[in-house]
Formats: sequence, C-alpha cells, structure tokens
Amino acid sequence: MKTKYLAIWSMALAVSLVACEEDDLDDLFDDSSTELAAAYIGAESEFLDAYNRLDMAIRDSALVATGSSTIDGAAVTYDQALGSITMDFGNTNVLTSDGKARRGKLMINGFSPAFLVTPNAAVSISSDEYHVDDDEIDISFDLTNRGMSGTSQYYEVDTFQVDLDNGDYLLRGRKDLFWVQGYNTFLDMDDDIYRIEGRSFASEPDDTVSIDATFSSASPMTVDRSCDYVVTQGVIDLIISDDDESPQTGSVDFIPEDGCNNLMRLTVNGITTTVTMPDF
Repeated sequence: MKTKYLAIWSMALAVSLVACEEDDLDDLFDDSSTELAAAYIGAESEFLDAYNRLDMAIRDSALVATGSSTIDGAAVTYDQALGSITMDFGNTNVLTSDGKARRGKLMINGFSPAFLVTPNAAVSISSDEYHVDDDEIDISFDLTNRGMSGTSQYYEVDTFQVDLDNGDYLLRGRKDLFWVQGYNTFLDMDDDIYRIEGRSFASEPDDTVSIDATFSSASPMTVDRSCDYVVTQGVIDLIISDDDESPQTGSVDFIPEDGCNNLMRLTVNGITTTVTMPDF
C-alpha cells in the first residue's frame, strides 16, 4: 500500500502474499471480503492521488498568474471569473508519472488564491468522466482551509465520496490533514509532509459486507512527498463486517521504523505478517 499512488488491487495482493507465508492465514477472508478490502484500498488510493494532484494545481503560482499550466500530462486551466480550476487529461489515455493511464477531468470550484491563506475558505472537488487504467472513478469532496491548528496548517475534507465501477463500490467519510512542514513553500512540493486523521466507510450496495476504517490519531498516517512510497508511517484500524458472520478486526501498519520503504504490517484477528508491496 505504500506505493507512490496506492494500487487498486494492493489489498488483494497483500492477502494472497499473507496466505503464502502462513498456512494459518489460508481463507482468512472470504471472496466478498477480500474483494471489498481491495476496493477499499483502491478508493483510498484514488482519493490521495486526486488530492495530491489538485493540491499541486492550487499552489501553482504560474497557473494563477497565467491561467494555464501542465501537470503530469494534464492541461490545467484557471478561470478567475468562475473561480474554477480544471485538470484535463483529455479524451484519450495519458500515461502519467506513476505508470498509469488517465483520461477525463478533475475539477475545483469556488477557488481564488486567497483560499491558501484564509481560514474557513472552502472549495468543492469533483470529477467528470475520470478514468484510471480504464476504470471509471467518481470523486467528490469539500475542502476547507481551517487555518492553524497549533503549529500545523489544517485542512478539512468533508462530504468525501469515491465511487468505483459505477456504484459497485462506495467509500464515504471525512479526513483531517495537518501540515508538518512545507505548506508555505508553494514552489516546492517535495518538502511537503502532512498527516491524515479521520474515518472512512466502504460498502457494496448489493452485498452485506462493509469496512469501517479509522485513521489512528495515536499513530496518524504521514504523507512525505519526498519519499518514493509517499506514506512513511501510520496505522489504519479496520472492522470488516458481514451480516452473516461475526465482524473481523484488523489493521494496516505502515511501519515507521522502515522509513521510506515499501513494507506494511497486516494484522487480522490477532494474526500479523509483514508484506512487501510492489512499486506501481
């Protein structure tokens, strides 16, 4: 999961690797739980990817000054009169720096440069025919600049929703982003470090399985943009529920002692293993 942009099937891969390492972990998840866990990780991945791309646009001084820019193959435009930013990958697939193909649009509405320095200023995020490797992904959330929280710049992500495969998988929730460093160096994103707290709920509308995921406040997920694998530490606590069975509890731990590396520790019902995630 600690890949540059978390892969949509990484949890399924993790479960398969776990099963190979420990015979006791065979059939740890049934098929529907495994599929939903993979979709959950994929949806969290696409939120983080979209947010990071749009944050680059929001803090792109050339975009604000000229009204246009290019970010990782996307044509980005800023319409001052409408208060909108559009990141357009076009109608045919564009190969982006993470090796994935993208098309369609990510959009910001209600934006002005004052958003960056005005507490309680808010923008809305949405997508239009946005695809990653030909999978359609609908993303929407509100982003509010909450000003300073102690020594950290604080953004609130609310009414957050990621829809995969035309409603087959749905992720909802809210998140809080706190900058550790780099927020005010608008021309250099590589020095950005921020932590994420919050909660997500993943479900399949036509199934009984759901996932309740809490980002631990005691060990918050930390995003370091100078790291190839982006997420350097943090714990996500999971409750996987099925109407037909007792809930399973677990966690994904990004292992702070491994630094900028591609390891994560997966625990389910008290059984733990460490897996190496691929770099997509």
